[in-house]
Amino acid sequence: LYVEVDPEDKGAIEVLKEKWEEVKKELKEKGFYGVLEEPEIIQEKVVVAKGKLPRTPLPERVELYEKFLPLLKKNVIEEEKEPEGEKDKVDLREGSQKIICAEKDEGIGRWYPEIPGEDGKNVFGEEIKAPGLKEERKIEFGEGIYIDDDNVIRAKESGVVQIKADKLEVYPEYEIRGDVDFSVGNVNFIGKKLVIE
Repeated sequence: LYVEVDPEDKGAIEVLKEKWEEVKKELKEKGFYGVLEEPEIIQEKVVVAKGKLPRTPLPERVELYEKFLPLLKKNVIEEEKEPEGEKDKVDLREGSQKIICAEKDEGIGRWYPEIPGEDGKNVFGEEIKAPGLKEERKIEFGEGIYIDDDNVIRAKESGVVQIKADKLEVYPEYEIRGDVDFSVGNVNFIGKKLVIE
């Protein structure tokens, strides 16, 4: 809510300031919301009241630590061809690693809970509804996961970390079907039990 005034008219501004307590009281009695303690001059306008903008909600999210970022990739990076020359030789099994393990209590990432929106108000006291979340997707944590007091996601036990259908889980027992060859890669397993079929 504002009053247009010539910013060069110092007299009018001074009169408003002198009578501001009286004006402020009257505005509040008339039901105006957000009446300022002191009027503000903004772009040739004397602002006497400000509404409250609605706050947009923020969805729940998870940030994985660098070690576990490959879990978000659909395809595991694999070497397509063997490098030429002895100097450039690499272990192809390392290039096609398909499992990532966490040790007991190791941090996997950080969890940020949903921050709800907050309704606003205009200067007439009318409610302005906060927008809803565009996406209501919830993140699930399996039984092998816990969140500490600092919202760090940790492994309850050592095991393989996986994400399936928005569910993050640590498996202390893991099963690999098929031969452990170049398609599987080196298996650096940390956990209770590894079964290869």
